[in-house]
Amino acid sequence: MSALRPITVLLLALCSADNAAAQSALDLKGFVPGSSFEEAQEHAATEKLQLTESPYFPGNWEVEGANLWLVVCDETVASIQANIEGGVQEFAQLAMAWEIKFGEPDVQVASFYAGATRISIIDARFSHESGSHALQLNSYDGKEGITALVVSAVKCSEMTNSGVNASE
Repeated sequence: MSALRPITVLLLALCSADNAAAQSALDLKGFVPGSSFEEAQEHAATEKLQLTESPYFPGNWEVEGANLWLVVCDETVASIQANIEGGVQEFAQLAMAWEIKFGEPDVQVASFYAGATRISIIDARFSHESGSHALQLNSYDGKEGITALVVSAVKCSEMTNSGVNASE
């Protein structure tokens, strides 16, 4: 058992497990990690959702108005990132639901200053057969937020720092 496990237990004990509420907090709007980008585009059109590629991060597509980002490589949705409103209780509910579903997470905790701004992060990563789930509670200058990342088991070809396939 790792030394960080008691922190996880403390966070999870802060609120009761409500799997339905926790899972509804993570609404991927029907997008599926590991699906083809063409399928994601068709799904977006069917659901009247707009996909816009980031001008700064090639391969990153914003699902406008949904707080979702699709990371696409080799024409496959490699991962989906969701920014979730909430704080410790919402984080604990979702972490507990994922621990029940995927098993004990690998947890990392960090707190540091960037200039005069304190940044604190609790990162829980759950590995499973079809990929992984990562959940991060972060506090930036006292403002809490949650980021969830659902990653498929798809392996992308080597990427350059710009995010463009190295073979191109």
